[in-house]
Amino acid sequence: MSFRSEALALSLFAALLSAAGPLAANEPSWSFDEHPQPYGDQLTPSERDRLRQADDLDWPRRCPARLQAAFAIYKAHYPNYAAGAPTDVALKQWMDYMVSLGSNDASGCVVSLLEVAIDDLLFNEGPFPDLFCGKLAREPTSEAEQRLSALLAKMTEYAGTLNRDAVEAFLRLGEDTVTTRFNPDIRYFLERTLAWQTGKPLSPEFREIVIADMGQERFDDVEKAYGRNDLHGVIETSPECTPWSDEIVPKGALDVETIWRH
Repeated sequence: MSFRSEALALSLFAALLSAAGPLAANEPSWSFDEHPQPYGDQLTPSERDRLRQADDLDWPRRCPARLQAAFAIYKAHYPNYAAGAPTDVALKQWMDYMVSLGSNDASGCVVSLLEVAIDDLLFNEGPFPDLFCGKLAREPTSEAEQRLSALLAKMTEYAGTLNRDAVEAFLRLGEDTVTTRFNPDIRYFLERTLAWQTGKPLSPEFREIVIADMGQERFDDVEKAYGRNDLHGVIETSPECTPWSDEIVPKGALDVETIWRH
């Protein structure tokens, strides 16, 4: 990633986690439904060129230049948007809106920006044993854990919109590690949602395993929540997390004999 692209990523990331305030004092709430993001034929030739040039600047996973270009295009089409509001507040609300639309180029960029930040924090300062099971398992005990908790809360918020990019990213974060392991009910809701979104039904064997893990009554409750698209309800009623880090076997390097046998 170029220095310019890295700087864009940092500024976008700061906006993403900023506390959302009013777009302007004494101004009615902005309606994104009435002022949708321009796409396709709604873009001018120069705007389409700007998006293509942004793609050339970007590292594929973060795509900060595309986000900045798409936001600038939105502001050009709706100059009254966030007039007088801090840039980070306006940008954050726009990014939240793009994720709420479902899977699209911009939402994929926002989710990737967040996922990379989480991965970087885990790699550079982790692990943080028994921290997150789909919700916080315990109170953060360090500044790094507080930052990670804020990032995980934002990803949880985005997954709650059932945006496919966010659901997939949230599931990846829930893979069994020292830091994270999702409760069975939370994982099942996400897997069930993704199965519908991708058109790949869950196997009967998987359902049997899930029922054995959480019990038939909880399974029925999660199915009802799935029918309501209510991930947050599942998370709020999920059992308290139990420590799991001692059960995680570190992935060591294969020795020569093992490599040869394979």
